[in-house]
Amino acid sequence: AYNYPKEKYEFDHWFQFISPYIKSCNWAIANLEVTLAGKPYTGYPQFSSPDAYAVSIKNAGFDALVNANNHSQDRGKMGLERTIRILDSIDMIHTGTFKDTTQFNKSYPLIVNVAGCKIAILNYTYGTNGLLVTHPNMVNMIDSIAMINAIFKAKSLGADLIIPIMHWGIEYQIVENENQILIAKLLAKHGANAIIGMHPHVVEPIKKIKVKS
Repeated sequence: AYNYPKEKYEFDHWFQFISPYIKSCNWAIANLEVTLAGKPYTGYPQFSSPDAYAVSIKNAGFDALVNANNHSQDRGKMGLERTIRILDSIDMIHTGTFKDTTQFNKSYPLIVNVAGCKIAILNYTYGTNGLLVTHPNMVNMIDSIAMINAIFKAKSLGADLIIPIMHWGIEYQIVENENQILIAKLLAKHGANAIIGMHPHVVEPIKKIKVKS
């Protein structure tokens, strides 16, 4: 169980207006684009937030988090592993980063049951801002073979829907780039039912991809 620190940090009020909408959903997932690496707490360019932030995310109604993004490695091995440990301690489902290959093989892809529908959540990032991932830690990187293998494994596990959540693109670019298009077509071709994109900080177009049945 999570042991609350003596100092008090409060983030619930930041979610007060959207929390009713989140809680009205059958299931809600978000991108955790910070580490929970402990003190010193820092903002850009290398984030570490108080543990209470994760608690407030859960209080707001989110059921799961994806961790594979360009800030996953902001505090190195310690930050990655502590983030996982804190999320586990508050019973928050998460995927995208892993302590080692054993954890990855056991828990990936993430399969959740939502109103009787088995949904596979995949999660990948274009990189970690040049910070190297320390062995045996894993951050899911955008890789064609790895993504296709995960889709095939999700199918073998009986997933009704397969949803990759991608950290990709160029910040503040309001139209997807050629690389995003190629990756999206690859994912759709091999069985992805919907693709959720993150990272640009602006809303890019919503499009349908036609694939041969």
